[in-house]
Formats: sequence, C-alpha cells, structure tokens
Amino acid sequence: MNNVEWFDFISEVTDDIITRHTLGGLFLQVSRKAITSFGYPLEEIISQSPYSFIHEDDIAVVKNNHTFLINERKSEWVKYRLKCKNGDYLSLQSYGKLIHSTLDPLGYEIILYTKILDDDDFEKNIGDVFQMTRMSGDDETLSQKYKSQKKRADKSFHHHTLPIPYNTEEEIRILYRAINSSTNGITVADCRQPDMPLMYVNPAFEVMTGYAIEEVVGKNCRFLQGKDTDQPSLEILRRAMLMAEPVVVILRNYKKDGTLFWNKLELAPVRDSEGVLTHYIGIASDISSEVISRNQISELNLMLAETNDQLRIERDREREYAKSLEKINELKDDFVSSVSHEFRTPLASIIGFAQTLLKDNTISEQLREKFLHIIFNDGKRLARIVEDMLDIARIESGKSTLFKETHDIVAIVKDAMSAFTYDKEKNTNPLIFKTNSSIIALECDRDKIIQVLLNLLTNAQKFSPPDEEIIITLAEEEEIVHIKIKDNGIGIHTDDIHHVFEKFYRVKHPGQEIRGTGLGLPIAKNLIELHGGTISVVSTIGHGSEFIVTLPKRVHE
Repeated sequence: MNNVEWFDFISEVTDDIITRHTLGGLFLQVSRKAITSFGYPLEEIISQSPYSFIHEDDIAVVKNNHTFLINERKSEWVKYRLKCKNGDYLSLQSYGKLIHSTLDPLGYEIILYTKILDDDDFEKNIGDVFQMTRMSGDDETLSQKYKSQKKRADKSFHHHTLPIPYNTEEEIRILYRAINSSTNGITVADCRQPDMPLMYVNPAFEVMTGYAIEEVVGKNCRFLQGKDTDQPSLEILRRAMLMAEPVVVILRNYKKDGTLFWNKLELAPVRDSEGVLTHYIGIASDISSEVISRNQISELNLMLAETNDQLRIERDREREYAKSLEKINELKDDFVSSVSHEFRTPLASIIGFAQTLLKDNTISEQLREKFLHIIFNDGKRLARIVEDMLDIARIESGKSTLFKETHDIVAIVKDAMSAFTYDKEKNTNPLIFKTNSSIIALECDRDKIIQVLLNLLTNAQKFSPPDEEIIITLAEEEEIVHIKIKDNGIGIHTDDIHHVFEKFYRVKHPGQEIRGTGLGLPIAKNLIELHGGTISVVSTIGHGSEFIVTLPKRVHE
C-alpha cells in the first residue's frame, strides 16, 4: 500500500483532521474532516503552504516545530490559529510524524494530526488513528468491523513509521542539518504538479532572496526574474528542463526589496525508480560580487586595451613624426642644395660677366649689351628666388594678406600670358588661350592670381619640350571660375603626384636636371586657398599634366 492509498484508508476510518504534507510543508492530501472544518474546497488547499492559512503571529512557532520535526524526527504538540474560508480563526493543536516516501526526493513526508481546541472530548479521545496505535487487539469496545479496520490501519501506520537503522537515520539527520546549514540556497521543485511549484527552500534561500518560505512554497521560482525575462540564460534553462537534463546558468534575479543579484543556479533532475522525472533540486549561489569583480576587471582590461591602443597610436605618430622630420630634413637638404645651386649659378654668371665688362675695354657694344642683359636676367632670377622664400614664410606665419577688388579674370589671364612671354628667348612654348567669355567678374587679389598663373606656366614650361603648346582654358559657372593649364610634357609619376604641392618637393626625372626650389607650387596652392579656392593636378607619364584651379567669384570672409 503506497502513501496515497494508506492515507485514503485512514481518512475513511476516522473523523479526525488529518493532513499529508511534503517536507517543505505543501498540502498533498487532507481528510474530509479538514475540509469541513476549514471550509475550503480541496482545490484551494492542495499544493498550498499551510503558512498561507496560519495567523501571522503564530507562523514562527509552527515553523520552529516543523524544523524540529525534520531535524530530530520527533514532534511536540503545537498550538496555533488557522484562518477558515469564512474569515474566522480556529484554535488548533497539531502533532506531526515522519513517514517514508518514495515520491519525495529526500525520502520522507509529514503526517499531521490536528484537533480543534474547543472540542471537549479531545482529552478522552485524541483521535481514531492514535487510538488504533494504542488500543490492544482484544478491545471489546470496537465492533468486529471496526477492529478489522483498526488492524489494517494499525499495521499500515506502523509500516510507515517503523524505526530505521541507526546509520541511515543519522545520515538523514546529517543531510537535513547540512541542507539547513548550507550557505547556498537549496530548493526542491515538484515536477508532478502543474507549473513545477517549489515544495521546499532552505533558510539560506530565504536570506538570499528576502522571501520567507511561506511566500514562495507553491510558486514557480520564475518570480525571482521580475520583469527581466529577456535573458539568454533563461532559454538555456528552459531547453534543459524540457529535456530533463542538469543545467548550470547565471541569471539576473531580484530580491523581495527589488535589489538585483546574480544567481548561479545549478539544477539537477530527480527520477523515481522507474526513471520518471519527479523533482528538480536547485542550488542557488549569489555571485554578485564575483560578477562585479569580473565587470570591473573587464572595464580595467578595456581601459588597459584603450591605453595600449592610445600608446600604439602615439608610437605610430612618433614614428610618422620621425619619418616626417627625416623627410623634412631630407627636403631641407635638397632645398639647401637646390637653393645653393639656384643662387650659385646666376651669381657666378653675374660676377663673371661683370668682371669681364670691368676688365676688358675692347668688348664691342653689341657684346657688352648682351652681357648686361644676362646680368639683369640673372639678377631677376635671384630676386624671384628670394621673393618665393619670403612668400612661403609670410604664408606659413599667417601674415600673407589679400587686397581684394573686383577684376576681370579674362584680362588677368591675358596679362599673365603677356608677362610670361616677355622673354621670347627663354619661353619658346606657344600659349593657347581658350574661353567663351569676354568678361568674367572675379573678386580677387590681382597680383596674387598673376603670381599663381606665372608659377603654373613656368612649371608647365619646365617640363615641356621646346615649341610644345601650353593651353590655358577659362570657363565659368554660376558662382565659380575654372582655370586649366595643360602641357604636353613628360608628365608626373603617380608616386610623385600626391607630393607636388609639398614645400621643397621637386619631381625628379632620370637623366634630366630640372631647375627650381620646390616652392612655386606650394605658394600657388596656398594663395588659391586664401581665395577660398582649390588646385589639383592630373597627369600621365609621357602625355603631360593639367593643373586645375577653381575660384569662387566672390571671396567669403
């Protein structure tokens, strides 16, 4: 006879209040007397905790008696008040016994015998079940049928409460004490009941969550999640429970006061002798401090990584800066060499021809005039070099200013072409001017724009074969002007094209010596940008280059 059948039988032969409970206290079965005395229908009692019915002032003493029964395997009579369906309280006195159970994961259940204190006959007759356990077999006060029922009940009762071997009992005691003393929260959920309600939690669970046992027994433990139900670990938990497998997850749970704590939950399935899942044992650990430490470590690692990245960036910048300095020093060396050459050549020419004129009085007038022209042109060349150096210094110091007025850019281009072709002997490249406009008003510094055009024309002439055309194209849009200067020279290599506007940079062509300081194009770029415009270049080796200047018609301050 199993516990359910045994309880049903006992209930038939007694009118006492008898109830059957899990070790956690949940109602499993109740006698008819209990239903009629308390007024609750059966469905409102089964799987509920008795603490939800007991007067709040009496809960502590009942819980102490409950704990004493589990730990010491014996009980004492305990008095308390229980709320009935109609709201009234009944004064009760109960006594508990442990019986073996194959259904509970810990191997025991509780049978509770209860009397209503207002029953005057209680002292005379504690109850049929107790009478059955006390009365001798030849008691003549019982009918033969009652004696037979008593014999069966007595045998069954003693079958469930037979003393167990000392070592097993001691082990059970140690097990209960260990569970109650554990610093981890321990729970037992009943998989046989709908929604797997908790049937037992240990004191550590109460401390960890802030919930008392009577507040959680009979509920699914999902209440600890609150509204935080969108957690990946919950899906892992559900899948494991669906497959009746053990699982370890870390969850964000919330205490009764709403405080977040991180719960490392270890669940293990419990099966009966036939392998059917009956319970889940849970071990809950508050690992909030570990998670916080891990988060702090993660933050520190992130900060360290960011610092390392910053250091790496700084080192890269330092390397780039060192390379830039090396490049600048290289360019300066080239510049000094170029400037020295640019100065030395015309100076040598000026000094040489001047000495000749001073020492030789026999030189013809025609030759004298030629020497003087050479001296004059080389002097202008020196003056241009000095002016370029002064211009770049003024631009870099921010002291270069524009004297803006409204001019005709068509006339400015023609003036620049005239100035460029003044020296017919040096500038043998024909200039072709193309435009569809006779007048285009442009707000600009006339002298600075002419300087830019002369620098670009000089650059085109340097890299073009003699007699090759240089084409100047002028076009306008609604608010801007485009000036393009195209040559058919040797072109610029792709490795050089991104550097042509850098200070002191000179494009080198094997087998050709191109004179210059590397300042003309940087000066042109800076002057155009001062006007709010842009300058760019496209080039193909062997097919020449085209410099494109774009200027706004009005300069915005």
